[in-house]
Amino acid sequence: MTEIVRNALGGFVNLPVWVVGGAVRDWALGRPAKDIDLAIDGDAAAFGREIACSAGGHFFVMHPASQTARVAFADGAWLDIVPLPLGLDADLKRRDFTVNAMALPLDFYMQAPEPGGLPPAPPSQLADPTGGWSDLGERIIRVTHPRVFEEDPLRTLRGLRLLATLGGSHIQTESLALLRDAAPLLSTTSPERLRDEWLSTLDVPDGGRAVLAAAEMGLLDSIVPQWRDMVGVTQNPYHHLDVWDHTLAVLREFDGFCGSGGGMPGELQGPVREYLREYVSPPHSRRALLRLAILLHDSGKPETRSEDEEGRIRFLSHEHTSEGLARSWAVRHRLSGRERAFLGAVVGLHMRPGGLLAPEVSTRAVTRFFRDAGPAAPALLLLNVADRLAARGPWTTDEEVETQVEGSWRLLGQWVEMKNTVALPLPISGKDLMEAFVLSPGPRIGRIIQALRDVHAETPFADRESALEAARQIVNGAEDTVTPPQGIQ
Repeated sequence: MTEIVRNALGGFVNLPVWVVGGAVRDWALGRPAKDIDLAIDGDAAAFGREIACSAGGHFFVMHPASQTARVAFADGAWLDIVPLPLGLDADLKRRDFTVNAMALPLDFYMQAPEPGGLPPAPPSQLADPTGGWSDLGERIIRVTHPRVFEEDPLRTLRGLRLLATLGGSHIQTESLALLRDAAPLLSTTSPERLRDEWLSTLDVPDGGRAVLAAAEMGLLDSIVPQWRDMVGVTQNPYHHLDVWDHTLAVLREFDGFCGSGGGMPGELQGPVREYLREYVSPPHSRRALLRLAILLHDSGKPETRSEDEEGRIRFLSHEHTSEGLARSWAVRHRLSGRERAFLGAVVGLHMRPGGLLAPEVSTRAVTRFFRDAGPAAPALLLLNVADRLAARGPWTTDEEVETQVEGSWRLLGQWVEMKNTVALPLPISGKDLMEAFVLSPGPRIGRIIQALRDVHAETPFADRESALEAARQIVNGAEDTVTPPQGIQ
């Protein structure tokens, strides 16, 4: 529970309010819960408004028919509030899985549980009509009733997310059969709801395992149907796996060094984890969107595969085809503009980092990469590490892999330094250029300014005069040989 949510609920602990669902499961396991579901025997909307007014949250009614309300807070956390027209037990029995069908009084929930994991006996205050506490202890994922998935096909993905988040868990045999049978129904879910549930599934520590399980259970056909086209598509000898198995291997490598930190330099682990936790647009984190980008980064290979006369396999411009598929997914599932830009940049530019690590690459080329990639630059470098580690064909040497991996970590270190450095503003403007060189407004001004920024990022101009001298070289047609200023070092 975030501090904002705790403070928001502090004044309501004496009311007959229940904490229900996944928050109780996480409470029992000693895990923090960011988002909390509340149940109240009364007017849920009125209660939500009262919380929002007292804590400064944003209130709205999510489902007018059921009067489910939500209060969203500035830190990205939220409270969902439901009424109990048929009573608490009836509400719990209608939920998806037994481990999500428990409830605790709000005042008891606000007390931290004893450390050390799940206690052998449930607290006396627990409402548990479907046996969720016992299933949680045995790590069994079991539906509360046979029509769970018919009532809401999106619950199939929630089962998958539970499988990924509850270590050592398994789906009960009968429940798994029901889930597999209901997998085709997932395509009837609204794009927005499917998007949110899928990205939440990808935002777990072991997201790569979730992708593989989604494919095996038939769920991925309704989410990213292109995955089947990738199966069996052989690659050149730089690879030892077909396109689909390579994609899964990239996900596993990413999960390995971004989960445990194994292989990642220690000084990068904190900044990288902070970067991945950040929202591109709430509630979708960079970690979730990067995993989606990894899933799609080679999706264009089946369409672009070719063989020349000597039998060499090529995938010319596959990154651009993949980017088109990624952007189509983003539009269909109504991602925000920022999310579309991030996803498109990671998929479309994923070949760029590999070319930046040759000895002859200039500092300016690296600067242009960071400029072009923007917020996606660290994600591209992380993808490059995972991509290289997952390609172990006979044409790939250990030395090449090491060069790419170590070079990517080095560039990530540069990103950390840039992130912590306040950039100096360019000392001249487009208006200055037009006045000094009698130029008309137009695209040429923008190109000159961008070329000056490339130089300025490498060696800052000390003053306006040194920037104008560099601009003179560009205007005179010597853009590629601009002399760096002898200014601030």
